[in-house]
Amino acid sequence: MIPRLVAAGLIAAVGLWAVLATGSRAVVVRLVEAPGPVAAVRPAAVGAVVELRDGRRVGLTLVAGRPVFGPAPDPAPGPAPAGAGEGWDDVLRLAAHNDARLDPVFVRDVDGDRVEDWIALETAGEETRLLVLHRTASGPVTVAFLDGVAGRFEDGGLPVGLVDTEGTGRPDILVASADRRQMLRVRLWPGRLDVEERIALVGQVATPVVTLADGAVAAGLADGKIATLAWPGR
Repeated sequence: MIPRLVAAGLIAAVGLWAVLATGSRAVVVRLVEAPGPVAAVRPAAVGAVVELRDGRRVGLTLVAGRPVFGPAPDPAPGPAPAGAGEGWDDVLRLAAHNDARLDPVFVRDVDGDRVEDWIALETAGEETRLLVLHRTASGPVTVAFLDGVAGRFEDGGLPVGLVDTEGTGRPDILVASADRRQMLRVRLWPGRLDVEERIALVGQVATPVVTLADGAVAAGLADGKIATLAWPGR
């Protein structure tokens, strides 16, 4: 059963793909046919766990840079969600005052200063923006925003992930655009968030973004397929 599943995965993984140049680097985008329509994509210790709409679960990993399906590993615990703390409480109060919903996503150092930053999505009405509470060793806390991103999914999931595209230990933030047809690679700089890459997808993002391997992520699409994005040759 397992060899047949892996073989099917190898065949299914040969889908639509493209290489998009970004300066001297490139992102490889693949549209992957899973063994069935995809309901969710979740992190695992190695690769990802893909939950299919018929209740089955399969594993997804990269082999020589190509997506391959196999037996489902146990899901890994996700990154710690942002919580209360100095500076964060003020942001929560401000969001509530503005009749906005604040959804914490990650606590990670995203600018390489060895101090954890807090990443969230803030939604007011039909508009959502990416919010990063930028913390520093010297104490000052600043808030950086990026408008025009996707909000929560119906199941409560958030279309945000982290990936180190350059092997520097400084991850980029990946977030779906408001129409969910692009993935935005976002970098935190002092006081601001910059979109460094806009990656067009064939279909709409429908699941959170999950890290597959160093420099590679995956997300489920609304049509039941999976999009993988990789930054090889880092």
